[in-house]
Amino acid sequence: MIDLHMHTTCSDGTDSVEKLIDNVILEGVTFFSITDHDTAKACRKILKSEELKQKIKDANIAFVPGIEYSCIYKGRKVHILAYDIDPNSDEVRDFEKRLKLLMKEKDIYRFKAIEDAGFKFSEQSMEFLNSRINIRTPDVANCLKNDGFFEDIEDAHVFLKSIKYPRDYLFDAIEVISEMSKAGAKVVWAHSIYGVKQRHIPFEQVDDFVCDFKKFGLSGLECYYSLYDENEIAELVKIAKKHGLFVTCGSDYHGKNKKIKLLERSVDGTKVPEDEIKIIKTFKNVIK
Repeated sequence: MIDLHMHTTCSDGTDSVEKLIDNVILEGVTFFSITDHDTAKACRKILKSEELKQKIKDANIAFVPGIEYSCIYKGRKVHILAYDIDPNSDEVRDFEKRLKLLMKEKDIYRFKAIEDAGFKFSEQSMEFLNSRINIRTPDVANCLKNDGFFEDIEDAHVFLKSIKYPRDYLFDAIEVISEMSKAGAKVVWAHSIYGVKQRHIPFEQVDDFVCDFKKFGLSGLECYYSLYDENEIAELVKIAKKHGLFVTCGSDYHGKNKKIKLLERSVDGTKVPEDEIKIIKTFKNVIK
């Protein structure tokens, strides 16, 4: 059972690396990747820990390092997954350093907008936010709710979405695809038609973007995804096959930050033909 898209507390998930591995084993996942947003810290932790590596091996499962980059292309936000990475490579470390600078600039603007709206975080919330490697929107939304400013987490998200930033604090998708591909990663476009709280991209535009991305090293398309139904999956599989891309699958599990379970790779129970996920046979940096 393959799930190539999940997050830990190193980005915006609620499971620690250790807890996520326990859940992976419990849920019967046999091949997985951790794809935290813009950081490979969780993957480095696994590679550095003999205990965690042995736990994976003892459970007879396989793990491949991954990362999910927050990007923009032609005015659209897109998420790019890079698999089979070396978490300690210069390319991965460089993107992490650059993102840290981008996020620092964004956080200054975001926290001023929150303060101007009359919201002042508690000491406990500030301590938590300052402990995060990169402060993500779910972190801020949870703190706004916990501090009593919003009764519903969705209302907190709506407020945060209303903040108008002077620029996009995102990587250029072409640059990420090109650099990660040159570094030997298998590059995949995640939830291409839409993700949580994202507007729908027409299939025709997905096809056009795939044409552009493939020129710079795109390897695959995430076709089986927790929010997609049978018809959407079929259209994406058609696009992937048309362009000679690998078909991939992922839940986008975030623990308690999203109502998505591990191995939830469609919204209507559409089954993943495991033999279609051929990309895993190309991975080299696998722990098993």
